[in-house]
Amino acid sequence: MKTDRVDWGDLQKYQPQVFCDDCIHFDAPQKHCTMGYAPLHTRSEQMAQYELTGEMAFCRFCEIN
Repeated sequence: MKTDRVDWGDLQKYQPQVFCDDCIHFDAPQKHCTMGYAPLHTRSEQMAQYELTGEMAFCRFCEIN
């Protein structure tokens, strides 16, 4: 999945729900994506990636619960 640079101010202001944890396709008990994608973009993993690179991945199929 392609990553995009995200401004820290925008992240704080808008608090986007773009993480696997927020998506209806994420089966939390099984920790997998029902669409077949690798669920590598949970909130904790995305924020760790953001702190290192200033970038985040945005899934095109994320449907908020």
